[in-house]
Amino acid sequence: MEVCALIPVYNEAPYIEKVVKGCLKHLIAAYVVDDGSTDNSGELARDAGAIVMRHPINRGKGAALRMGFAHIMKDERWDGIVVLDGDGQHDWEEIPRFISYLQKGGYDIVVGNRMRDVRPMPLSRKATNCLSSRILSTLTGQKIEDSQCGFRFVKTEVLKKLVLTTTKFDTESEMLVEAARKGFRVGNLPIPTIYGAEKSYFRPLLDTLRFLRVAAKYVFRPRATPRKADPERKERC
Repeated sequence: MEVCALIPVYNEAPYIEKVVKGCLKHLIAAYVVDDGSTDNSGELARDAGAIVMRHPINRGKGAALRMGFAHIMKDERWDGIVVLDGDGQHDWEEIPRFISYLQKGGYDIVVGNRMRDVRPMPLSRKATNCLSSRILSTLTGQKIEDSQCGFRFVKTEVLKKLVLTTTKFDTESEMLVEAARKGFRVGNLPIPTIYGAEKSYFRPLLDTLRFLRVAAKYVFRPRATPRKADPERKERC
């Protein structure tokens, strides 16, 4: 598969250079969307080898993801996109595992699952994640173990069929519901839970309300049956 990385960034100057270089150890290209940073995150990412796009003002993680997806999909060469955060919370050494897990499992999206070890995770994040993951599992008819994890691998053929309308953290949930409702298969890959001194822009109350608004749109919509894995399709990858 031809795979690239997409990294949405907002004021991550202390980490972004290392993240980009880490991704380029495993992938041939890394795209960064600088979402209106007031520091030099974009310049550092470009110096590290990334292809950088920029919002002049901060519009939200979802808007950054949508901008990146649209730009990447203009190039028909890409079969898939690894999405990860620019703050170092996602271990780029896990990228080959994401690709292998998707191919072997016949999945269309693979989401990192940090819930096997939640000790480093702040209590508020653990609570909101458990709630949102249960709701999404019900809405999608598939097991979603860590709906808020931003470390994921998605095929571009999936993205081409999604209609994403949100602009904040709720875009990550909208992506999963949209994909599952169209019959795409979602896999969950256990990954390390990493929390350090980095600043989180996730606001538990406000962003949970945004998630619930997204979920409410799908309550009465019919679910699609996930398509079965095609051994020939996996072999072609």
